[in-house]
Parts: sequence; C-alpha cells; structure tokens
Amino acid sequence: IKRSFQYSGLFGQHVIILPHLDAVVAMTGGSQTFVSDEASEITEKYFAENAEGFHAKPLKPNIRALRKLKDTVAHLYAVKETIPPQPPANPLPFFHKDTAQIIAPRPVPEFAKPLDGASYQIKEGSGSIMPLTMQIMTNHFPMTIREISFAFTPGMCHICLHCGEESCMLSAGLENEPFRGNITLDGESYPVGCSAYLTKDEDGRPVLKLFISFLQTPFMRIIKFVFYQNAQKIVARFYEQPSLEDSIEVLFRMMDNSGLLQMRFYDAITQQKMQGRLLKLSLPKMHGIRIDPKGIKESSSAS
Repeated sequence: IKRSFQYSGLFGQHVIILPHLDAVVAMTGGSQTFVSDEASEITEKYFAENAEGFHAKPLKPNIRALRKLKDTVAHLYAVKETIPPQPPANPLPFFHKDTAQIIAPRPVPEFAKPLDGASYQIKEGSGSIMPLTMQIMTNHFPMTIREISFAFTPGMCHICLHCGEESCMLSAGLENEPFRGNITLDGESYPVGCSAYLTKDEDGRPVLKLFISFLQTPFMRIIKFVFYQNAQKIVARFYEQPSLEDSIEVLFRMMDNSGLLQMRFYDAITQQKMQGRLLKLSLPKMHGIRIDPKGIKESSSAS
C-alpha cells in the first residue's frame, strides 16, 4: 500500500499505519512467522486505496447485508471447542430472529455440580499461568500454581489459582464468550480473555479445558483439568500456543535461514538425552487432591 508503513514483531504482531485513511491497524495473530504473513495480504485487500470496502460517502441502507454482518459477527469463534449448540437454520429467512436473543446461557451440567465450590491442593508437579515462551521473552518467571478452586454459574466458570502469596481469579465464558479480566503476577498486570469448555472424557470423567489469551501478546495458555475418583483428585495438563517447539523454530529462523543451527540444537538435545526434561518444561503436568473449603485439611473421602 502506497505511503503506508508498519512495525512487525514475533508471531504475527503488526502495527500498520495507513495515512490515506488516517487509520492505524493493529493485529496480534499468533502466526509462526516473523515479519510477513497473511496479515499483510489482508491489509492490502481491505485497506488499500482502491479497496472495494471503502467509500467516500455513507453506504445506502441494506437490511439484508446488515443482517448477514450481524450473523457473521455473532458466529466468530476464537476457540472451536467452546462453540455452544447452535439453533437450527431458519428455513424462512424473511422471518429472521436475532439468534443472540434466543440462546440463553446453559445451566451448569449435572456432572459438573460436584465441582462447584471444590478446592484442590497441588501435591505433585508444577505449572504456571503464563506460557513458557512468554516467560522467556518477558524475563518473568511467576510462582507455580499451588492451589486451585472452582465455581460455576450459568454460562460461566470461575477459577481461582493460588500462586505463592498471590491469587488470580479468572472468569471464563462457557458459551464461547471470552470474559475479559486482569491477572497480576509478581506485581505485573496482564489483561486476559478467558473461555472454557466443559465435557466428559471417554471414561466419563469431568473435563474442564481453560483457554487464557494474553490480550497484549500473541500467547495463549491452555490448561486441561481432569477430575477423577469422584472428583476427589485432579490432574492438570498445560499447553501453550504458539507451542515451545514452534517458538524455537521461529527464533532459529531469525538467526539462520538454512536450518543448520536448529538441526545442531536438536542433535545436542538427543545426544545429551534431554528430551524428557524439555518435554516436562514445555508440557508440564500437576496432580492435586481435594481439600475442604478453607484449604486446611484434606477431605475425609480423599484420605
């Protein structure tokens, strides 16, 4: 685009200045490239001087187009797993109804009610709210999670994570509505958007998958909680996007496009038998046991 310029960062972070529109476009895409990716093509397609979407005068009223736009916006899903059940398509589009007004928050499922108000003390393993790649890039290594509490309301999940002397309360939408909030780690505040997915695994155990997007970064922390032994015990598995492996690949491409440096790195890991340690760092796991509401003693059924 003529007379435009941009700032680019890792993992699809772009700030594009468009003087001809007196506008600035900011993107945090989470892609695995450094400077150029699909964001450049999207910007050129929709924001160039000859782009079809821009007009010197207001558009004429178009009820059908406005309805289509509202429907598209209402069905944009950041995390596919959290998409709520959709109503059947209306065979008579003339009698259109706003689906956002039809779908009410679902009640808490019966299998999740034993989890409401439950607290767990971590007995084994470690894990952090912040993705490992983000920790490395910000030089911020928060305390590991030592206690977790859960509460549910229609369409919402509330999770309290105790990390050292600090506690982080996260409210996550169960209807694919990322709930905005802030978490504070070691005095540093981070705006986040949280959504969650509640289901059962193949053994009928309750599973809660939590998605924490750090809104000012391209990073997302994913925590999968599996409850077992009548919800008296819990295992939490930690994932992140972009993954640590993808992040390492991007960093090596910045230093050496040939791939030779990356190959030597992985060869060194293999020779020194460090795969297991690297796996524990990149995909941590924690085990916990249920405690009473005050967190003082373990429940009698867990002993």
